[in-house]
Amino acid sequence: LKLQFLYLIVLFPQRVSTRTMAPNAAGTKVDLQAVMAAAAEQLDEHEKAPTHASTVLANLLAHAPSDAHVFDVLAHSYRVSQACGLPPGVAGIPGKNLLSKGYAEYAVRYPRVEPEGITDEQRKEMKLNAMGEWKDLSDLLGNAVKMLMSRVDDAGK
Repeated sequence: LKLQFLYLIVLFPQRVSTRTMAPNAAGTKVDLQAVMAAAAEQLDEHEKAPTHASTVLANLLAHAPSDAHVFDVLAHSYRVSQACGLPPGVAGIPGKNLLSKGYAEYAVRYPRVEPEGITDEQRKEMKLNAMGEWKDLSDLLGNAVKMLMSRVDDAGK
């Protein structure tokens, strides 16, 4: 299923809805291009070099069609990460610092809203239940970014 989703991203990079996603749990509309643009501004100086992977990824996201599938992957990954209280597990992929800063920016702009009256035990169980999905979506996000970056490498040849 994950592999099929990645093929869809590559073969059909646009989807029907827009980057301004459906409301999140708090009822707030999410604009991931704005989140990632703010994250790009927070990069360290050496990461702002035009050929650095984080800058290349930031430029790809900034110029991606507003309805590109990569925003779906980012949104789902960030939402599940927020439910677990962990940033996406994207170590070892190009642009990982941009994705980490994007997650931090997402968490600031769209704080997680928990149901009222939830106990600590229920909260812990919710986090544990989300961990498997967190791992799968972190892997999916990493693969999507690698595929996106490989398109840049292929275009440069």
